[in-house]
Amino acid sequence: MTTQPAGVADCIRSSELFSFLSTDERAVAFLSECFRAVSFRSGSIILREGDSGDSMLMMLSGTVRIDTKTPAGDQYTVATLSEEQACFGELALFDSQLRSATAIADTDCQLLELDRESFERFADAFPEHAVVVYRRLGKIVSQRLRRASKDIGILFQALVQEVKEASLGSRGAGGH
Repeated sequence: MTTQPAGVADCIRSSELFSFLSTDERAVAFLSECFRAVSFRSGSIILREGDSGDSMLMMLSGTVRIDTKTPAGDQYTVATLSEEQACFGELALFDSQLRSATAIADTDCQLLELDRESFERFADAFPEHAVVVYRRLGKIVSQRLRRASKDIGILFQALVQEVKEASLGSRGAGGH
């Protein structure tokens, strides 16, 4: 049995993902045992884009920057997380695909980690709760996808404008 930091159950009860469990102490206690406390020093890589993933993390304290690589290989910050109980890496609870982003500790961070195997044990023990968690995960993922789609639209519009301006500029430079 791993030693859990004080307040894991409280974090579960107050998180967007698991708050509905607050009325089921058995489920909260079971899930509390599934989480593992992890710490990262400022500047540490928590998750690396392209690595295999099998766990999600929930913030207890600190600030985490989520970066991804552009096609040119440059790092681009997608989000900065500093809310307690914010989660990231949650796609790993759905599948065994490679990580889609890098998570970097901007400050010293205290996190809770939930691996897929432990979550599946919880889902088997509490299937009625697992359905709600999957729905909430779906909502979180869809909100992030909508945000990403909007960002892509803005970037595309800016690129089109830049190409138009460059095209007009090259016509004027030709002496016509």
